[in-house]
Amino acid sequence: MSELIAVKSEADRLYTIGYLRRKARRTALEAARAAPALATQLKSLAALLETQAEQLEKHIAELGDCASPA
Repeated sequence: MSELIAVKSEADRLYTIGYLRRKARRTALEAARAAPALATQLKSLAALLETQAEQLEKHIAELGDCASPA
């Protein structure tokens, strides 16, 4: 499992998730205009960035579940 980005506040976490998703979309758009060999690498990078955003969201949800009283 890849390392998650350490952020301090909830606002920072939400910003980081948005940043990763924006970067993934930009990278996917660049892949569409790139040469085939580079496009493959850019698509892989976009998928990795999206996965990191999803992992961070999941981690935040788990922290929220732990913080809520039972």
